Amino acid sequence: MKNKSSLSVVIPTYNDQKTINAQLVSVIDVLEKLDIFWEVIIANDCSTDNTKNILKKFVQNKKIRILNNSRNKGISKNIKYLYSKAKCEYVLLFSVDGNWRTTNIASLYNAAIKNSADIVIGERKEKYLSISRKVISFLYRYLTFLFFAVDVIDPGSIKCFKNNVYKNIKLYSKSIYFEAELIIKAKKNGYKVISVPVRYTTERNEKSSVNLQLLFESVRDLIKLRIIGV
Repeated sequence: MKNKSSLSVVIPTYNDQKTINAQLVSVIDVLEKLDIFWEVIIANDCSTDNTKNILKKFVQNKKIRILNNSRNKGISKNIKYLYSKAKCEYVLLFSVDGNWRTTNIASLYNAAIKNSADIVIGERKEKYLSISRKVISFLYRYLTFLFFAVDVIDPGSIKCFKNNVYKNIKLYSKSIYFEAELIIKAKKNGYKVISVPVRYTTERNEKSSVNLQLLFESVRDLIKLRIIGV
């Protein structure tokens, strides 16, 4: 492994019993083929289905850390929690809901190495999104550009970034908008941010509706950042 970087793949999960086993097996296969030091960190956010029991199948793998939250953190806090636990040079946020191809992991990581990029965003080219989801996508990308003159590309997508970049940037957003804030501040501070196309399938029906609370919190943080400046 000399002169090779390392990769932490962080995975938030909540009620993913239908997909998590097959997805994790595939994630491990992809990482083994990269021939680097890697770890997978999974934060189970108090799933009410069989997710926790399925995860027990992977506890013997020393490269996999399974964190079972004592109470539901919500998506934003759970992702931040995962980021804080990552130990490797690069961190890659992935989802095991079945919408993403695990081969995207290699694409994002290899793009980061090849281009010496600080952040690589997976830009969804196949967006089978509902009208409500498209509205949120508009909010994140176009209103952010209007307020901050920064194209955040696809902040709600999977991404790979240098661990020290995340640690060096102070974030104020409490909502999931912190992902957009990270990209905004990274670009404004001269970090190299690029995107690569990633394959995306479709959202499962039970998770396709918009969470109005998350939407409100994101708008609140967007406005707050506009007021305080970035």
